[in-house]
Amino acid sequence: MVSTTSKMMDITLMPILAPVYNGHREPLTVRRRHLVLLYRLYLRFFAQHGQVQVNDSLTAAALWLPPGRYPLTWAQYLRLLPKILSATGIARFPAATRVLDHLDGMHPAGKEFRYLGVLGVDPASQRLGRGSELLRAGLRVCDHERIAAYLETAEPANLPFYARFGFVKLSESRLRDGPTVCALWRDPIRNRL
Repeated sequence: MVSTTSKMMDITLMPILAPVYNGHREPLTVRRRHLVLLYRLYLRFFAQHGQVQVNDSLTAAALWLPPGRYPLTWAQYLRLLPKILSATGIARFPAATRVLDHLDGMHPAGKEFRYLGVLGVDPASQRLGRGSELLRAGLRVCDHERIAAYLETAEPANLPFYARFGFVKLSESRLRDGPTVCALWRDPIRNRL
């Protein structure tokens, strides 16, 4: 599962994490070790504070946080800082915290929403509807609870996919030394269960 999860997380998170790793010349094995630590930290946080959905074949995953859990509180950040430092290494730590601060600054302040932190599909299983299936399941919860959904993506090719599910672009912002990140929002659909 860790190997499959790592592949999914690579595809989903690497565009956003690019500023953390740009300019660092290191063997791929070292980068992979740091990324696996970071992915495990991410998965553990979502499992403890939100919901991790996977499909039956373990080839797709969706990580959601309930309303009020994103962005993180200062206390949560302080507890996570040593783990983030361990996962990124000291040289990458400032860039990692800049990315987190940037994403936090993009979130829609004063609005209640469920946060989709990751929607990933193993590369060998993409374009088979597995991600759509998990996204639909999460959005049914949003509709049932009458709560909006929010996510960020740094992959322009994802915009039409999310638009098919009712997401609209709230804003976009370029990460320092990285890609442009789009903040997407979806209001709940009434009378749908």
